[in-house]
Amino acid sequence: MNKGRKLKEGLYGVPILLVFFLALIVYAVFQIVVRGYIANLAAQNIEARFARLDAYHQGQGYDGYYDQDSDFIIAVHHMLFDEKGTRLYPYLSDGSKEEQARTQKIAALYADGQLHMQEGKGKPLKIDANTYYLMRRTYAGEYDGSFVVA
Repeated sequence: MNKGRKLKEGLYGVPILLVFFLALIVYAVFQIVVRGYIANLAAQNIEARFARLDAYHQGQGYDGYYDQDSDFIIAVHHMLFDEKGTRLYPYLSDGSKEEQARTQKIAALYADGQLHMQEGKGKPLKIDANTYYLMRRTYAGEYDGSFVVA
């Protein structure tokens, strides 16, 4: 009778463990795929914003912040620093308190040299419980109060 009980426990225990480990593997793969998708989507949206900033920089005008095609899921904001790392845009009075706090943290990291970013390469940055995707582009020219023009 003891052998029968061990056999039953063995027959039930293995499938339960197998289902548990398969669920764990599916969860891990899902997380990896979703993170990659979000990073790719963020990079596309950032590039779309840079395309609008590039157009303004080259004297073609600026269509505004909102672009229905690129700002569909992920909102993209830009910050402007001078060559010394001083934040020029957004201004301290712009946006909500949450947005001000976020931009102040990013600006402080940038000014301290803690954000080592290559030109045109995306980089994730975790602040508190949120992950932000950053990309850097350098513009040479004059600051007109909002943007840099050639």
